Order: sequence, then structure tokens, then C-alpha cells
Amino acid sequence: MKKFYTITFLFVLFCMQVNAQTIRGRVVDTDTKSPIYGASVQLKSTNIGTITDSLGNFSLNGEGILEISYVGYQKYVIPATASFMDIQLRSISPELQAVEVIGRKAQDYNSAYSFSATKIAISNLELPQSLGTITKELIADRQAFQLADAVKVVSGVTPSSFYNQYNIRGISQNEEGQIINGMRTRQFYFIQPLTSNIERVEVLKGPASITMSSVDPGGSINMVTKKPLAETKREISLSAGSFSTLRATLDFTGALNDSKTLLYRLNGAYQEAKSYRDLVNNNSFLLSPSFTYKPNEKTSVNVEMDYESINGNLDRGQPIFGAKAGETELNSTPISLNLGAPKRLFCIQRIYLNHHAFATNST
Repeated sequence: MKKFYTITFLFVLFCMQVNAQTIRGRVVDTDTKSPIYGASVQLKSTNIGTITDSLGNFSLNGEGILEISYVGYQKYVIPATASFMDIQLRSISPELQAVEVIGRKAQDYNSAYSFSATKIAISNLELPQSLGTITKELIADRQAFQLADAVKVVSGVTPSSFYNQYNIRGISQNEEGQIINGMRTRQFYFIQPLTSNIERVEVLKGPASITMSSVDPGGSINMVTKKPLAETKREISLSAGSFSTLRATLDFTGALNDSKTLLYRLNGAYQEAKSYRDLVNNNSFLLSPSFTYKPNEKTSVNVEMDYESINGNLDRGQPIFGAKAGETELNSTPISLNLGAPKRLFCIQRIYLNHHAFATNST
């Protein structure tokens, strides 16, 4: 009985092999007639399939409907036959699904390219000069309201005073060494400019800054302003800080026509702040509209205006006096003391005369 079942099973398996046809064929390009390597050949609604070899040939066992597909070609469906099949695929232009990305394109604080040294975009690895870059991401995350807050993160650059004055590689740099979009301009000396309209700050160190018409051998500070964008973006921010600091900014940009050949951008800021010194204020107002006309991909005309009004008080520092001749006491006056404050000049003169008299009597 067991032998009968074995013979029956082998007979059925043999019949299945006889009935299963072998499908052979070749897949080529319709236009060039060249073979397509790696095309997918599958019996529809089954798991039976294969791919073409380097000559475009394929072979599989089964029957039904063949489905042939390959990236960049139109899908082809044909009933399977036992004879050799010559299949031609027609190429199509691939269309990828649109993907919308909202957010920063790059969150890295470092920049791999720069403009200031060569006036064109160049990789920092190919630049034979020392240059430090502060990106808009770093300015925003550090809440760098003023220029000094931004540039002090660059190696070799330190603010020299409360004013818009910096020390680059040990050499004092005044406002003449500050550049806007590669052009030398006259900046405010006593109060630092706002950063709400700044896209990036590039510090070109060393005498190579002469390319910016700068006379400072320590280096130059180039402020690159924000340019109009084709996509519509609007941002309003409110900030508050110590010493009664209040700040409001806006940044609007987008296209003015449907063809997106005329773009605009409006940056504005208002800030008022006090100091740890008595009666020292810093009130600033910035308005920076810009327009860009792009008739084609190779032509771009940009017009920009920067209006900045800054009002503040001078801070000459803290006076100190000595208890003995030839000595000074750092705590002789409070750090909040302002020499330029109203009704303080007479008091400061009396303090100075008294200390001077004490020093004279002691000797």
C-alpha cells in the first residue's frame, strides 16, 4: 500500500513538471535595441519571478501574465507563452514625488564656504587665508543682538571696549575695517550695529584684508545681509533680557509676481536697553528693505537700503582711586558709577580732590 502512494505521488509530480511550461525571452530598449540588464520579470499575482542577465535574457517556469518593469521604463504586461519572447521597453522621463521640507536646510554652525576672501563662493579648504564665519543659525541660537555678541566666538577676535571696536590678532580694529557685502562703509563707532538683517559674518584675518580696502592689518569684518527669497516666509520675534532689554524684529520675504522674477525682503528691528552703569541707554531702530530682479537663471539685480538710527550714551569706564600714593583700589567706586551722568560731575570732582589731599598728607 505504501508503494502505491509513493508511485501516485511521483506520477502527480511528473505531470506537474510536464504541464509547467518554461518561459524564455529577451528584454531590450525600444529605441536603441540594446539589452536591459536587471529588469524585473514576474508572473503577475505570484511570487515567481527573475531578473534579466547582462544580455537581457531571462528564463522561468510557470504560466499566466508576465509583468516586466525597470526604473526609467514604462511597465510592460503580456501573456506568457512557451515560445521565445522578444520584449521591448519604452523609456520614460522619471517623475519623483514632490517632497516639502520645512525648517533649516542646515543646522550646522560651521560653514564650508566663504565669499569675503575671493569675492566668489569658495570652499574654505581651498582658501589659503585665515577666515572665521558666523552663520545665521549661530547668531539666532546665541541671541546675538549686536555685532560684538556674534564676533567674539571667532578665535583671535575680542571686543576692545563697550563700543563698536574690536581686537583682531592683537591689533585694534576700528569701524573702518567693517564691511557690508564686501563694500567699505562708515559704521557707528560708539554703539554696535544690530544683527537682525545679517545672514552671516565673515572675519578675514591678517593683512589679506587689504582686498576689502581696509587699512587694519589685524583683519576685516564683513557683514553679509539677508537677500530676498522666492518662497514666502514671514517671521516676527520678541525678546527680553537683563538691564531692561527689549527687542522686536520682523523678517518678511517672498515673490511679488507669479513668475517669481521680482522678489522682496523686509527686515526691521527695534531695541531699547540699559546697562549696569547708571543712566546708560542704547536705543536702536533698523529698517532694511531689499528687492531682487531675476529675468533668467544667470542674471540677478539686487537693490538694498539700510536705515539704522542708534541713540546711546558714552561709557568711559569706572574711575578708581588709591588709598595710598602709588596704589589703586578697584573697589573705591561702585561699578554702576557713570562719570557722564547728570549731577555727578561735581561729586566726582570732590571725591577726586579729597583722595588727592589724603594722598598728599600721607606723604
